[in-house]
Amino acid sequence: MRLPLVELILKATAYANKSDVDGVQSLLNSMISPPPTQATSRAFYELQEIGALDEFGYLTDLGAVLSRIPAHPRIGKMMVVGT
Repeated sequence: MRLPLVELILKATAYANKSDVDGVQSLLNSMISPPPTQATSRAFYELQEIGALDEFGYLTDLGAVLSRIPAHPRIGKMMVVGT
């Protein structure tokens, strides 16, 4: 089963301890086939761009809501903001 990296990072950040921001990156690096660093950086940037993560990589209130929606975070933000 494949999952977009943005969704994986958002859900892992939501489940991780708030004081362990580097834990998500170490989780990704410990995978059997870790994603390329550039793809990971792009995914973190996209989550910051939509407001799911702050500039330090911590989950925002919007990010907490988006992590519970079973859709891509950009689609989820449209659903949340559009209501």
